[in-house]
Amino acid sequence: TFEKNENYWNASAIKLKRIEVPYITSDDSARFNLFKDKKIDLLGLSKTSLENATREGFRLKKFADGSVWYLEYNFMNGHITANKNLRKAIQSVFDAEEYVNKVVGIPGTIPGNALIPQWLNGKTGNFRQEYPLPAQKPNLAKAKEYMAAFMKEAKLTTPPSITWLTGESPSAATEAEYFQNLLKNTLGIELKIDKQIFKQRLAKMTAGDFDIVSAGWGPDYADPMTFADLFSSWNENNRGHWKNDAYDALIRKAQGTTNPAIRMDSMAAAEKILLEEQGILPTYERSIVYTHSDRVSGINRRSVGADPDLTEATATE
Repeated sequence: TFEKNENYWNASAIKLKRIEVPYITSDDSARFNLFKDKKIDLLGLSKTSLENATREGFRLKKFADGSVWYLEYNFMNGHITANKNLRKAIQSVFDAEEYVNKVVGIPGTIPGNALIPQWLNGKTGNFRQEYPLPAQKPNLAKAKEYMAAFMKEAKLTTPPSITWLTGESPSAATEAEYFQNLLKNTLGIELKIDKQIFKQRLAKMTAGDFDIVSAGWGPDYADPMTFADLFSSWNENNRGHWKNDAYDALIRKAQGTTNPAIRMDSMAAAEKILLEEQGILPTYERSIVYTHSDRVSGINRRSVGADPDLTEATATE
């Protein structure tokens, strides 16, 4: 339960006296039924609950929450995902368009192609327009070449097993199963799914107890650096311990100046290194679809800062 702070500097403008969060569950069907039964007023929708909400005629809203999602590989000793040819093979069978349509299924979701998302500004305009990246298309023939090179380097006669660390939500399970089928059918790789609660998943990521983990990052501030420095060697969010001296130097260069051209050029060059080396595999830029009851108004959604922002919200009894 959140209660209004009467000592807040702008307390007179805050209309809500109390906000209650009566249920905490990852069950999409349970959340949907709670909203349908008018027991909750605000509902974020998954692919499945979106279909139900559309069928029920609920009023839907969407916004881009600014986050970027990607596969993070483990580069620590003993993990075969440190092999570049293996990572390139996985990249070459991945179809971001298909993934967004079949797995994510949320309108407005952008197929992954970059670390720095499309909504951020660069030197004088949009960053992605100033630093465009080529579209990544699946290429099974090329993937098999990379896979053969990996097998030779790893001295393997059969494709390996890889551990995929993921969360316990239905969407996380759907994603893991999608990649499990994809890698088995195209590369012969056995994907072992390690499903964990959020706290334990973070602990395993920090400990390096994974081969691949599906991860994401939401912006702390509206500048490309909030994403670009994630995979510097000193950043603790670089859970796979990818390291590239040229990348590190470019990030330091960008951090050491206020010149917009130098900053953006350096971050774009660093991002190019990360993607060429397949330090990560971008999967999508997230869009959120939600609905709220008719008795509530004034809900603000944003990419940076508190979300949802309920400081201007009102509710009738």
